[in-house]
Amino acid sequence: MKTEKATLIFETYEQAKEFSIAWSRETMEGHVHGNKEVIVYNIDKKRKKFITNYVKKLNDERDN
Repeated sequence: MKTEKATLIFETYEQAKEFSIAWSRETMEGHVHGNKEVIVYNIDKKRKKFITNYVKKLNDERDN
């Protein structure tokens, strides 16, 4: 069985930390958190949508 994973690199440590908290609350699963990098595992369609929406929100906030 293949486990899908995603590596997200944020602009700041605080953004990475906030995503880590949101991910844990959304999925009830762990992750690997580096300085500005977060690695998440077991990506399915629902979790991919969560990641996409989270990143889109961050980008929208940055651009406005």
